[in-house]
Amino acid sequence: MADAVQIEMGRQKLLKNLKTMERRVFPATKKGFESWSINALNIFKGRRLNGPPGVGERTGDLRRSFRQRVTGNQLTNVEALFTTRSKYAALHEYGGTVKPKKAKMLAIPLPGTPALIEDKRARYASPLRESLPKNIRFAVVRSKKGNLLLFGKAPGEEARPWYLLRKSVKIKPRLEFGKTIKREHKRLIENMRKRYKNIFEQGRPG
Repeated sequence: MADAVQIEMGRQKLLKNLKTMERRVFPATKKGFESWSINALNIFKGRRLNGPPGVGERTGDLRRSFRQRVTGNQLTNVEALFTTRSKYAALHEYGGTVKPKKAKMLAIPLPGTPALIEDKRARYASPLRESLPKNIRFAVVRSKKGNLLLFGKAPGEEARPWYLLRKSVKIKPRLEFGKTIKREHKRLIENMRKRYKNIFEQGRPG
């Protein structure tokens, strides 16, 4: 009987210690996921949103669109979520073909022309027939290489190409958001290993 009481007391103490440990592990886990997800997102932005081999940004909208957050109210459902509100993110991540929606052809602004403003954004919205200035004469010209160009001629100036015209443009996958985050998983595992080690060995979160 004495042995049975002794075993029961040991069991109760073990359960109490496990509950105490769980109260420490959960906040440490959530803190670890938060730290890792912020760092992983910053690494992605630095590697894949600064031009080739990734995406060269013109406005910063794509960079600002990415968000991270950590959810979960217990140890078993903690997770890091990454989201973006950009409609172009999926196109750059998986690739695809861009086709005109309101015009017969895509008009791609050429560098160093009035079609672009200083930060390299398109000056005129699509469809161009509604947004281009009325005092400039435009004409479609085929170049020696066979490309269709939209030339513009302002009063008192020579005609010059403003846009390259295409029926469609194929975009290759180049964002690699998923690949970048997966590569950072090792950092998360190592981060959590250190935090749990501190909890179990020293009784405090990392």
